[in-house]
Amino acid sequence: MGSLLLAVLLIILLVSLFYGKKEDLGTEDKEKEVIARLRARYQDALQAGDKEKAAEYGRDYYRYLRNNGQLSAFDERVIQNDLAGM
Repeated sequence: MGSLLLAVLLIILLVSLFYGKKEDLGTEDKEKEVIARLRARYQDALQAGDKEKAAEYGRDYYRYLRNNGQLSAFDERVIQNDLAGM
């Protein structure tokens, strides 16, 4: 009886681990999609020569990449360099 209980618990543990990892992968894929979409929007604005939109979208993109949602001085410098290169 004890080994049957242990087997059932082991199966439950394995199933929960499998579904937990599958959900994490989906979240990671969604995160990559959001980043790719923000980057593409920024690049499109740069290529279109729209400095106002490029600055806005660049800030959105770099803000999203930061854990705290705040732009660093480096981020602002990168955006300004991109705008200057238009």
